[in-house]
Amino acid sequence: KKGGPSHILIRVKDFDNETEVKNARNKIENILAQLKKGKDFSEMAKKYSEDASAQNGGDLGYFKKGEMIKEFENTAFSLETGKISGIVKTPFGFHIIKVTDHQKAKELTFQEAKDSIAEKLKKRNKEQYFNDKVFNIYSKILKASNISAYQSKNDNITVHTTKYFNTYENVYPLEGKPDVKRQLFNLPEAEVSNVIDIGDKKYVFEVADRKDSYVPEFSKIEEKVRQDYIQEQSIQKARNYAEKLLKENKNIESISDSVNKNYTTTPFFKRAESIPGIGINSKLTDNIFAAEMGSTLDKPYTVNSKVYLVELADIKTPAFPAEKDHPDIRNFIANIKSEAALNSYISKLESKAEIWVAPSLRDYIGN
Repeated sequence: KKGGPSHILIRVKDFDNETEVKNARNKIENILAQLKKGKDFSEMAKKYSEDASAQNGGDLGYFKKGEMIKEFENTAFSLETGKISGIVKTPFGFHIIKVTDHQKAKELTFQEAKDSIAEKLKKRNKEQYFNDKVFNIYSKILKASNISAYQSKNDNITVHTTKYFNTYENVYPLEGKPDVKRQLFNLPEAEVSNVIDIGDKKYVFEVADRKDSYVPEFSKIEEKVRQDYIQEQSIQKARNYAEKLLKENKNIESISDSVNKNYTTTPFFKRAESIPGIGINSKLTDNIFAAEMGSTLDKPYTVNSKVYLVELADIKTPAFPAEKDHPDIRNFIANIKSEAALNSYISKLESKAEIWVAPSLRDYIGN
């Protein structure tokens, strides 16, 4: 079964903040009262909802059971078509839900399922190709004895060197990774680490140099301490102002209008790349790639001493070559009724066939 709900959301960022919760509750209760008096749901969503779907009158499209957060889903699937819910609390805040349609689940035809198969195969091929490439390079690094020796024989390899840091400092890509930092601090100089997973990326580290800790004379660092303090206070003021703008506005466009300044749209970039015009911040990158198109990230981010508010304007999916219909596949797909069956079918295909990575996909993954 599929549901086609619309909703109005009043966000709550901190449920431990009694004032914020009370204000949000008052807003949603006022909206519900107006809806009960006959106000148009779509217009109310456009006017008051704090979700990216507001521009579509709150319409979220169709979804299946298991695809939405439990509290929201339970209410949406229990509502009759055209009815409006009471106030629904989720980790995002308070919702009012209206279901515009229900659809019964149906068997997938080949035409309906082939794109899903292509996506799954593409993802598995990409992951396998990436893992093979990483461990191929890693074995060559070990054979060369360390990263520096390997790089000296491979001009096309770029090695990134961090600044000097201690176990308490945040340095890319080790933010929030104290266990990895401790592992690296125990690594002998010029020795290579294991392949380490951080997020959805893989890293190989080598300790290039070490410096003993020391306490400098204050007179030698007084000016730097003063400048660092001024900069830290300026950044905090900017963050506070940015958080205030987020609370008062629904999206980047309305924030831009409220401060009478233009916003900037970056070029498209890949997850492994620096954000054009901003720089490197792994948490920001991860949250951008996890966001829905049109949504504004729920907090400001600091990159290179600047504070940013970010909205995901567009997503570009890499092309995948079309696949020809096959009668055996079509007959099998006609009987698929669940995601589990689809996964099982793909596993059978992989066990019997040689999986290859299309040239266009190799270009996307990188050489």
